[in-house]
Amino acid sequence: MSEILFKQGDLMAGYSEEFKVEDLFSQPVLSNGLHRLIPPSFISIAPREMYEQIKEIAKVKFGHELPSEQKKLGCLQTVHYKTALMRDLCKILGV
Repeated sequence: MSEILFKQGDLMAGYSEEFKVEDLFSQPVLSNGLHRLIPPSFISIAPREMYEQIKEIAKVKFGHELPSEQKKLGCLQTVHYKTALMRDLCKILGV
């Protein structure tokens, strides 16, 4: 593998075998060292957990108690409210 990766210019001209991405993962040294990042916790959060965190922030920061279920939120009762909420979120996030 090191011959393939570190040869330069005309030394590679005589090499007839095509490079395949799978070859990188055939050696354990390369395949084990490529991805060691731990995904952030917010990627795997469930909607229920997120709503619980939002309820807590609303209570602590704004002193407002949100309903126990998301379905009871006034801003999610009609299509117009949902659209307006989505529009405001997109504007704030820059989407």
